[in-house]
Amino acid sequence: FGMGAFLRHLKLNDDRYEDPARIRNLKRRIADELMNAIADICIPPSKSGKSKATTSKPCRLHLCLVCVNPESIDNHNCFVEAAAAKVQSCPELKEILQLRRNVDSLQLAHELGQNTQPLKVALLNGANRKLCGNHWFQSGARYAIDENLHRRSASLSRASLLVNFDTEPRPRKATQLEETVRFFGGSVIDLTKAPKEKDKQKAADAKHVQIQDTAATRAPVEASAPQAKPKKSFCFCCSARDSLARE
Repeated sequence: FGMGAFLRHLKLNDDRYEDPARIRNLKRRIADELMNAIADICIPPSKSGKSKATTSKPCRLHLCLVCVNPESIDNHNCFVEAAAAKVQSCPELKEILQLRRNVDSLQLAHELGQNTQPLKVALLNGANRKLCGNHWFQSGARYAIDENLHRRSASLSRASLLVNFDTEPRPRKATQLEETVRFFGGSVIDLTKAPKEKDKQKAADAKHVQIQDTAATRAPVEASAPQAKPKKSFCFCCSARDSLARE
């Protein structure tokens, strides 16, 4: 959430943050905004009192907080205080939010997702938009979620190394990521141009075109000649196994 390295040396850019109380107030404001976002996204409109379109919402949010050194303890306390303050005006938050102290988020997501069909568990990563996984292969960022997720997952680290096409951030084109994905044989789906459900149904109906028996439209044949067997129906979309009968 930007409470680590992004704020650690803020005083070098703004000497007002030499004051520990001022930097803690800033951290608390960040935590307050997180709680506001959780209430806005996860709590149904009927409970939060906001008139928004009904959508599928997460039923539970697990907030994994590191608590091992003075900085992380201070950050942890800011989140706890923000959650307690938000519960006063939004009691439903207690049903949604669960705080996890020193719990590995990747392992927790793995345990929650076991034997769950369809998949209903998502892990939110604070990622670096210029370098997937950031510097997971180096010795720094011991408490950063992005690096640690990649250090724990061989699949993530391999995929990130491929799509980064590098080990350092560098100037990239706006289409660099999708071009790299296609280079490795992958496909890119533009969600802003995804067809609507009605259009999908029309496309599916158009694909289910069956080849019907055309014997009735054929020219009359002599009675003595052997008649050809009628063709069987065949759906290209469903890849039916029944092949067309030979004449």
